[in-house]
Amino acid sequence: MSAYALIIVLYGGRILIGQKRSHFMAVNGKNPWVIPGGTVEPSEAPKVTAQRELREETNKNIELNRFIDLGTVTDIFTARTYFIFSVVLSKNEFCKKIPLHYEFKKFKWIFIEKLTWRKMLAIHKEWLPKMLNTREQLTLITTSKSETR
Repeated sequence: MSAYALIIVLYGGRILIGQKRSHFMAVNGKNPWVIPGGTVEPSEAPKVTAQRELREETNKNIELNRFIDLGTVTDIFTARTYFIFSVVLSKNEFCKKIPLHYEFKKFKWIFIEKLTWRKMLAIHKEWLPKMLNTREQLTLITTSKSETR
């Protein structure tokens, strides 16, 4: 069984999504949009993985206590477990253009209500809308955190 930590990165009602390069993740010849994340290493806590992957993929070094645990999702077909976290960036941390990591072709910030699900990775389509369906909670978190920084 493999485990992954995924991070919903938020700022001002927007979510950060990235498109992987084709040799990292091509599905039917297309490159779906994904949220940052990666494999939980042996003896590494999922929250630490989330922090490490966010730093590696976006160059954002966020304190561990700012990662909010949203729960886990298990893909019954692949037996993969996904640990889902969210982090809200402050105004000072927000950067419209994210430096590209070698795995990614591009990143973009998109308003949550304008997210196009058909272009997302299939497994993300299953659970991400449910996580974002608690939009009131995410909006409150986004607003309160960004206003206090």
